[in-house]
Amino acid sequence: MSLGRIDQEGRLDMSHKYSKHRTGRTNLAFALTFTVLAAGFALSVSLPARPSPSSTRISTGSARLRPVQIDNLSMASAEAGFAIGQLPGSPNQGGMVLRTTDGGRVWTDITPHLPADAQNNLNLTAGFAESRSAALVLEGRSGTFTVFNTLDGGRMWIRSRPIHAGYYGGIVEIQFLDRLHGFLEVSDPGNSMLPGAMYATKNGGRTWQRVSYSGATQNATVAASDAAAGKPVLGWLPFAEGFSFRTIKDGWISGGQRGGPFGGAGYVWLFRTTDGGRSWSHESLPMPRGWSRAYTTLSEPQWFGNTGYLTMTCWGLKAAASQTFLYVTHDAGRRWTQIPFIHNAGSQAPLSVDFVTAQSGYAMFGGTLYRTKNGWRTWTPVMHNEHLRFAALQFINPSEGWLYWPGPTAAHWEQTKDGGRTWTAWNPVVRLR
Repeated sequence: MSLGRIDQEGRLDMSHKYSKHRTGRTNLAFALTFTVLAAGFALSVSLPARPSPSSTRISTGSARLRPVQIDNLSMASAEAGFAIGQLPGSPNQGGMVLRTTDGGRVWTDITPHLPADAQNNLNLTAGFAESRSAALVLEGRSGTFTVFNTLDGGRMWIRSRPIHAGYYGGIVEIQFLDRLHGFLEVSDPGNSMLPGAMYATKNGGRTWQRVSYSGATQNATVAASDAAAGKPVLGWLPFAEGFSFRTIKDGWISGGQRGGPFGGAGYVWLFRTTDGGRSWSHESLPMPRGWSRAYTTLSEPQWFGNTGYLTMTCWGLKAAASQTFLYVTHDAGRRWTQIPFIHNAGSQAPLSVDFVTAQSGYAMFGGTLYRTKNGWRTWTPVMHNEHLRFAALQFINPSEGWLYWPGPTAAHWEQTKDGGRTWTAWNPVVRLR
């Protein structure tokens, strides 16, 4: 899972991962007729003893192979994973949920039966993990959300009760921590403060309860002041671009500048909950030397047990100047330390960072792929290709991964099996039902 990327103005852009109104990719997604969104999690929900009335069985149908355009990829292993895709030339773009068990060469259409107007009126969010588990979030025009879960590779989908959030067309993210517990965040896109709400489930996604939301306190200025002072603010959601829960109780929200009482030069948008999202406290990070009065944007943390990584992008001190810094924690976030990283000051090209273990990670910058094998201490160039300046990456293990970049008419993919030294074009096909 990528830590984020830098847009062409030097700011960390994670909105491609969630927002319906912007394009880009860190988890290999871009804006479609209805948006496809990705969020990694460890999901394994329990199916009921007998199928519920809302369960949907998927028939296999005939095996017809056709080329397929992958728009959103999330592999659980080197062989098995899920994706969102479309048939080239299809008028209903992004309308297929796909699964593979052979490393992505052949995919099977496992799309659940959706409302007849789903292609026009619904926003499809996909969060995938494990070889047979997946979740979808369908957004209606009225701001009602429905979560679909599968445990058997898409043969059966279990639908949740409707979630009446009241927001439409904004940021949507979902994450599961185990077979029962998960979190869902939605927002209203029509306000610079990004009001939103966070929901939690304790029963595998069948029902969701709101745990916090923006505007929960009567005085936003007081809430911001209390949060900045380290005081937990109950029921108040510091909405940002992304969140990441390390455990059922321990979660993090990070992002960039906001208006009103929040943000400003030298402000670090990083908040933590230790009670499952009900209350949030502002967390501080040591600012990089020479950037103490810069504007900042943070990626969401990426966790490997108690070890976590995040990036901070600083800008605003000099025209067109920006730089991204890497931070690590080894004590579950109590202390964050800036660590050595590749030089990327003043870049006009995206920066994509992807750790696959606590020791192994990759960074794509300016057409050069870098790799670390010792947990960030050294970064070694693996290969360079000018055509890959705007490519994003996703690795499933230290050896196997994909590069993606959007083209004028279709996205382009390449795959590696040797740690990025060599790449081959990736041309998947789908077995239609």
